Amino acid sequence: MWSYTREVKEELCRLEVGGRGEAGAELFGMWDAAGHGDRLAVGSALVLRRAYRLARAVHVNPLLHLMRKKRRLQVALTLEQPGRLADLLGRRTARAYLRGAFLARGYVAEPERAYKMEIAGLSATASQRILEALSAQEVMAHLISRRGQALVYLNGHEGLGRFLASVGAYNARLSLESLLVVREVKNRVNRLVNGESANLRRAAESGVRQQEAIRRLLTARGAGALSPAFLELARLRLRHPDWTLSELGAALNPPLGKSGVAHRLRKLVKWAGDSADSDGRRRV
Repeated sequence: MWSYTREVKEELCRLEVGGRGEAGAELFGMWDAAGHGDRLAVGSALVLRRAYRLARAVHVNPLLHLMRKKRRLQVALTLEQPGRLADLLGRRTARAYLRGAFLARGYVAEPERAYKMEIAGLSATASQRILEALSAQEVMAHLISRRGQALVYLNGHEGLGRFLASVGAYNARLSLESLLVVREVKNRVNRLVNGESANLRRAAESGVRQQEAIRRLLTARGAGALSPAFLELARLRLRHPDWTLSELGAALNPPLGKSGVAHRLRKLVKWAGDSADSDGRRRV
């Protein structure tokens, strides 16, 4: 299974190569983030193919070289005078520049765990250029140092969504929004379920306490001490300790509202306590 970073980069690499200015700015973003002199080695064949296409679009004569790195063969791209790419960078090509920098050194956390994007291993000059380009897109980012190199990062789903849209990863942006909607719906359902469960638990505990109080009252005073209306409610509560006030009120003849049922139950509980006190027993 591909990582979310790989999915985003794969989408970006499928984008059409723009005109000379946009293609040059994107290639310069790659070089600014991961280039060494006239050589670009990004460790990803997907991104390297994209870089080769960009270089052909701006007519800078790209060459591919095999190089060995830690017992592994790596393909690198070299250009003649790659510094000339900086001349193609402007306000209108900031998005392409960001896309190139992200393709070369970017990382996006799995949205299920965190909303985070970072571009690492940068020089001081490149990090400032990336921050300025992000600011132009109204994306708030931060700069820190890691292992002696600059790292630009951003947190939060709003900033991440705006960044993905700015570099052209619209499908990834839609996936992120879809995930946010699903997560919000789940949280809302959980809150409703938890709230309803708490209400049911409180109602059941209250019903059991009222049931016990009514039993004490009937034992102390007898059924004849209660009026028919109170006796009917007392017997309903004894049979149905789990019923809500609305259910109790609907079962009475004539029916009674929630406030009326609650008032009568409070009376019954109070009388049970008074009876316990008069008998010298501890009040509950």
